[in-house]
Amino acid sequence: MHPLISVVAYDKISMDEDMASRSLILNFYKISYKKNLSGKIRYGQNYYDFDEGGMFFVSPNQLLVSDEEDKDYSGYTLLIHPDFIRNYPLGKNIKKYGFFSYSANEGLHLSEKEREIIVSIFENIERELSNTIDDFSQDVMISHIEVLYNTPQKLDSCLNV
Repeated sequence: MHPLISVVAYDKISMDEDMASRSLILNFYKISYKKNLSGKIRYGQNYYDFDEGGMFFVSPNQLLVSDEEDKDYSGYTLLIHPDFIRNYPLGKNIKKYGFFSYSANEGLHLSEKEREIIVSIFENIERELSNTIDDFSQDVMISHIEVLYNTPQKLDSCLNV
């Protein structure tokens, strides 16, 4: 619907098994919430470890390898090209989000209430993308993305206290 941003609901897609196990280098940010996923996904030299799902973050031009045993999961992925956020403060501040770092090696686990918040943000972005794009669409989506980024950062800081 938009060349620089997309929301993918896992329950609405199917993937060839051979494609799921390939290495990828993406040229955009990938923010995923995966429910019912158990397994590991390699990001750089480390693995994200999932236990009953969680959030997963990938920066542009980083190696991503899926070693998932369980392909039966649901959730969303948000794909954002850096050009989409470039002219916004988020474009300059995105490096402060530590969960995009190779040093992060665990999926961010969420409570049920936190899951509801994260899923609603994905759904809001998806709704905005499905509407006619106007002069305010990008601003609205950037606002949702900032909330999506700030929610795990808040959760992550609570975990590290």
